Amino acid sequence: MSAIGGLDRLSQLALASDVGDEQIHEAIAIVRAELAASAVILVYGADDDFNYFGDELQLTRTALWLVNRDLTQSEGARAFSTRFGRVVDFVPAAAPGGEYIAALAPTTATTADMVLVRGPWPAGISGRQLAFFSAALPALGLLLQCRLRRTSAEADHRRLSTLVSVGRVISETEGLETMLTNIARMAARLTSLEFVTVDIVNREQQLVLRCVNYERPADSTSDDRWKDAIRRRDPVRNMVIATRQPMLFEDAQADERIPESGRNFFVRTLIRSAAVFPLQTHDEVLGVLSIASQRPLAFDAHERDLLEGIAAQIAVAVKGVQLYDERRVAEDALRASQDLLVATIESTADGILVVDGEGGVAFHNQRFAEMWNIPPHVLATRDDDALIEHVLHQVVDPDAFVAKVKLLYGSTDEDVDMLLFHDGRMIERYSRPLLQSGVAVGRVWSFRDITERRRAEELLRRQARHDSLTHLLNHAAITESLREEAARCASVAVIMVDVDGMKAINDTFGHLVGDDVLMAIAGALCRDGAIVGRYGGDEFLVVLPGADRAASERYSSLVLEDLEHAAVLDRETRSRVPVIASMGAAVYPGEADSIEDAIRLADSSMYAEKRERIAGNNPSLIRNGMADERAARMIGEIVPMLTSPG
Repeated sequence: MSAIGGLDRLSQLALASDVGDEQIHEAIAIVRAELAASAVILVYGADDDFNYFGDELQLTRTALWLVNRDLTQSEGARAFSTRFGRVVDFVPAAAPGGEYIAALAPTTATTADMVLVRGPWPAGISGRQLAFFSAALPALGLLLQCRLRRTSAEADHRRLSTLVSVGRVISETEGLETMLTNIARMAARLTSLEFVTVDIVNREQQLVLRCVNYERPADSTSDDRWKDAIRRRDPVRNMVIATRQPMLFEDAQADERIPESGRNFFVRTLIRSAAVFPLQTHDEVLGVLSIASQRPLAFDAHERDLLEGIAAQIAVAVKGVQLYDERRVAEDALRASQDLLVATIESTADGILVVDGEGGVAFHNQRFAEMWNIPPHVLATRDDDALIEHVLHQVVDPDAFVAKVKLLYGSTDEDVDMLLFHDGRMIERYSRPLLQSGVAVGRVWSFRDITERRRAEELLRRQARHDSLTHLLNHAAITESLREEAARCASVAVIMVDVDGMKAINDTFGHLVGDDVLMAIAGALCRDGAIVGRYGGDEFLVVLPGADRAASERYSSLVLEDLEHAAVLDRETRSRVPVIASMGAAVYPGEADSIEDAIRLADSSMYAEKRERIAGNNPSLIRNGMADERAARMIGEIVPMLTSPG
C-alpha cells in the first residue's frame, strides 16, 4: 500500500460510525508498515495514569510521564532513546539515532494522549517517513478519541446497570450526595445530556441538596450558574412536586410554562430542551430529576422511559438512605454522647478517679494512672483500697493523706488541698460527691499537677524582687528590706556604693566587661550578713542589721580590700581591669531621723569620699590604673569625672 493509500485508509477508519479494537489494530498495522517500525502505541491518560492501545509497551509509567512532559514543552514530533530502562536524549524527530519518535495526539480531551513509534532507524527516520507520521496524526488522534468514547460509553453502560440494584448502589457509595452525583454523571454520559441535576427536598418542600453531573468542565461558568440556581425559587420544580407528574420542554427558551427568568437563563446557557421528573415513592415526593440539553430533544418514548426509570431508581435509593440515616442517627446519638464524655475526660490534663459507694472504682482516665504510677494489674482490681495502698509511699505525709480520704468518703462536701510528693511534685487534689437524683452514690476525685505552675509563680516572685544580672535585691526590694530591718533592730547601718567610671569602663572595654565589674562588686558586698541590693545602674545599697558606725567602717574596708584584688580581665588583652568603688555610710537612728535621711546621708558621704580619694591621689587607684595602656586611658577618663563639681 502506498503512503497516500495508507493515509486514505486511516481517514476511513477514523470516520467509521463505530471504532473498536479491529479498527485500532488495522490502523496500527498501517503505520507500522509505512514507518518500518517494530511497534506503534496509542497512549492516553486515564485516572492520573497512562494506558494504551496497540503493540507492546516497553516503557514505564515514569518514562511515559517524562516523554509527555517533553512533548508538551516542545514543538512538533520528538525523538528519544532508552538506556537501562530510562528515556534519554530528547531531540527533534528528524535528528538521527533516535530509538523512538513521539508526538501529542491532536485530541480535544487532554494533552496526555500521545502516539509513540519504536524503530529501529539506525540512520534516523527519513523525511518521507516523518512526513507520513505527521500526516497520520490527525486520523490517529480521531481514532483514539472515538475508541475512548466507545470505551467510556461501554463503561457507563456497565456502571449504570449496577444502579438498577438499589441495595448495591447504597453499599458501593459513601454518602447520599456522592451517590446522587455519580448517578447524575452516568445518566449524562449515557444520554449525551449536558446537564443532569438531582434536587432533594425536605418535608416542607424546601431544597436541601443539589447534585449535578459536571459533564462539561470546559464550560465551568455555566455549570456554576446551573448549580447556584439552588438559591432561586423554582416554580417548575414546585409544580412537578405538587402534581407528581413530569414536565417536558422541547423548546425551553420559548415555553410559556417556564417563568421569564427561567427562559432567560436557558437563553444565556444555550439550553434548548429540558425536563423535570418527580422522585416519588408510594407516599411522598423526595425531589426531582432535571435534565437539560443544548440540542433539541423530542422526548420520545425510549428517552422518557429511560429518564423515568432513572428517576424511580433514584427515589428508591434516596428513601433507603434516609431510612438508614434516621436509624443510624438514633443509634449514634447515645454512643456519641458517651464517646464525647470519655474523650473529654481523657483529653484533660487532670487525673480523674470515680469511686462508687461500695469502694469500687467506677471509672478512671489514663492520666490518673500515669500521674500515680499505677500498673495495670492494680487498676484491674477495681478496688479503691488497693489503689490507696499502692500510692501511699509516694506522698510526703501518708497519714494525713489517708485521714483526708476517709473523712471525705463520709461527707457530702467539696474539698481542695495540695499533696506533696517525695519526687518534688505538687498535686492539687479536688473532690466532690457523685450525685444521682440528688443522692450521693460515690465520690469524684480530680488530681492536677501544679508543680510547674508553682515553680513559675516562685520564679516570677523572685524576678519581681531581684536584679536579673547580679541576682541581688532590686531597688524596691532593698528599700523594703531596709525598712523591715530598721523596724526590727535597734540600729542599722546604711551603706551607699557607687562604681567609679562605669561609663568609661563600658566605652573602653565593652559592656560585657562592665557586667563583670558589677558582678565583682556584688560579690565583694555580699559578706558578713549584709543585705545587698542593686539600687540603680551602677549603685548598690547595703543594709547591715544591728551595725554601728565602727562596724560599717570595718565592712567597707574589707570590701575595698577585696576590690583591689578583683579578678576582672580585659577580654581582648587578658590584662586586669581596675575595679574602683566609692562607699559612704550612715547609721539609723543614731545619725539620721528617718530611713530617707539615712540613704541621703550615705549617698552624700559616698560622693565626699569619692572626691577626697581622687584629690588625695589614692595610690590604689594609680596602681590599678596602670595595668596597661587601655586601663591607663580609662583612668584618664575617670579622674575628670570624679573631680568635676557635683
